[in-house]
Amino acid sequence: MGLGQAASGGAGPAQAAGGGAELGPPGAAVRDSARQRVPVWDLASQWVAGRDLAIRLAEAVALGWANHQAEAASQG
Repeated sequence: MGLGQAASGGAGPAQAAGGGAELGPPGAAVRDSARQRVPVWDLASQWVAGRDLAIRLAEAVALGWANHQAEAASQG
């Protein structure tokens, strides 16, 4: 290993195998970084699911508020 490799860290056996500086089995860092790459359709489906959940929650709150108002009006 030359001085340039020592200064920049070089590519040791763990890095060449994908382990990098993290502890764990070789290739763990590669698998972890692959998990972070989410296809666009997965992000879109998560956004739609979150949007649908927010709409259902808003409808439930509105219905509960309307029921509360109706009950308060019937009691005078």
